[in-house]
Amino acid sequence: MNLRQQLTQFLTMAFVFSSSFMAWKTLSVVTNSHSPVVVVLSGSMEPAFQRGDILFLWNRQRQNKVGDVVVYEIKGKDIPIVHRVLREHHNSEKQYLLTKGDNNLVDDLGLYAKKQGYLNQATDLVGTVKAYLPKVGYVTILISENMYARLATKSYCGSSSHRVYTSCSAQIPLLLCSNFSANLMLKGQRALVTGGSQGLGLAIARKLAQLGCSITLVSRNESKLKANIADFPSDARHDYLVMDLQRPNFTQLASSLQAKTILVNCAGISTHSLLPRLSDEQIAATINLNLTTPIILSKLSYKHMLKNNHDFVPTILNIASVLSYTKITMPGTSVYAASKAGLLGFTQSLAAELKNKVRVNALLPGLISETEMGAAVKMPIKSVGLDECAEQAVAMIVDQKLSGKCIALDAKGKREV
Repeated sequence: MNLRQQLTQFLTMAFVFSSSFMAWKTLSVVTNSHSPVVVVLSGSMEPAFQRGDILFLWNRQRQNKVGDVVVYEIKGKDIPIVHRVLREHHNSEKQYLLTKGDNNLVDDLGLYAKKQGYLNQATDLVGTVKAYLPKVGYVTILISENMYARLATKSYCGSSSHRVYTSCSAQIPLLLCSNFSANLMLKGQRALVTGGSQGLGLAIARKLAQLGCSITLVSRNESKLKANIADFPSDARHDYLVMDLQRPNFTQLASSLQAKTILVNCAGISTHSLLPRLSDEQIAATINLNLTTPIILSKLSYKHMLKNNHDFVPTILNIASVLSYTKITMPGTSVYAASKAGLLGFTQSLAAELKNKVRVNALLPGLISETEMGAAVKMPIKSVGLDECAEQAVAMIVDQKLSGKCIALDAKGKREV
């Protein structure tokens, strides 16, 4: 290649680069967004947007409404996120937004900066999605992820091509449609779930497994444990421990807890009988399984959790009950309510002791119709869904800022107690 050809190629590439730059700057001014065109990188907004979709943004509207799909940036992080507005509220003239991915179980609170509860519409948004081209941007992802594709692009376009590609990449940034709040955060974590043969324990374990957790189920029913493990996704390793937690083998449990970052104390017994009719053995068994066993399991696990604390803050989630604190009383549940009330006190005190090195929280479900206790109660009390309770449990496990909280979930809704 002679000097004239080299000069022609250089001028051509310079013209392409300058034209692209001017078009990009013009589009930025018109849309009031520094990144008016972005490429979706992952799948937390599926089915609305897929990996490789190109999104076109507009950032001149003064307010957003619930349901808008927005792109926002997090302070201290380079990759923007596209999620849907879940909730909004006003403070004087400012608008604040809470977002969530369509394909995520939980909202984005765990993604925001420290002490940030909402997005500031005026300062945090890159723009609102107004149009998109499906799959067109997938080539950008392939080139950015594939070394050979980058080399081929460079060889084909000549010595200036790497600079042009880098410029184009900056102009159409890869956009993290973040599953980090659940899918990526839980992937590779290891959880031990007691009461895992049925009911809420199984529902929580199943959702954790779907999000990439390795699960150890603990229960006395081996046939159910085998069937449950076989039904979990196979992309992580799952096992079970056959044990009656009313007569636990704590040495065996301690061994199983060594590599765990999540403990869900869900095993429990409900003594639905008036106090005078309960034997001393029944009272002791209820207190032992509902309170003593979670305390000892927490003691066995937290030292190991401190060693396993890397990017994910380990967590202990205790399953209590709305009967442990509400004014609603149910005849025949006095001992059960007392054991669960003790679990609340333990949760809050242990969280204060561990000081966020290990997070400790409690979920207080109302009557769940799909469980044994919910089916047995004949009182006219509205129940809450099993799936809804399991999703709330996972949300509490994922939220890296949540500790020392006791959250009730029943037919009246969700509230902190």
